[in-house]
Amino acid sequence: MVRLTFMFLMWFEAACGNIANSEQRDAGAVYDAAIDTQAPPSTGCAAGSVWEWNGSAWACTALPGTGSCTWATASSTAASLSAVCPAGTHAATGGCDAGTGGSLVSSRPSGPTAPPANGALGSTVNQWSCRYSSTTTTHAAYALCCAQ
Repeated sequence: MVRLTFMFLMWFEAACGNIANSEQRDAGAVYDAAIDTQAPPSTGCAAGSVWEWNGSAWACTALPGTGSCTWATASSTAASLSAVCPAGTHAATGGCDAGTGGSLVSSRPSGPTAPPANGALGSTVNQWSCRYSSTTTTHAAYALCCAQ
């Protein structure tokens, strides 16, 4: 009886494993066939983008790091200062300079109303904000603004 039970369990495991492997192979074959039968178009993507398969069709996708970037600057004697990016751009990075006799309290990316939350999209960051210890000298804020 032990031998029969053992043989049944071995058969059952092999049968289930074959079904699961077969389903995985079938799904992969369908996906591969879809890509093979639908070659990407030869033209149509804008400069700085490439064709990418999104699971059901070919679509233009921007290459990371492409697009134009420009610097936004601001200066003031205020204790808080932000370099704000033009519309359609986001702050990729930034910095702050404290004027003579002053010191930097904080330097961070921010959005129109608050600092970005954990996991927020980079496109929600449209400025670089700085806080200084004094208001007696001119301070500067910088933001590298890149197209979205």
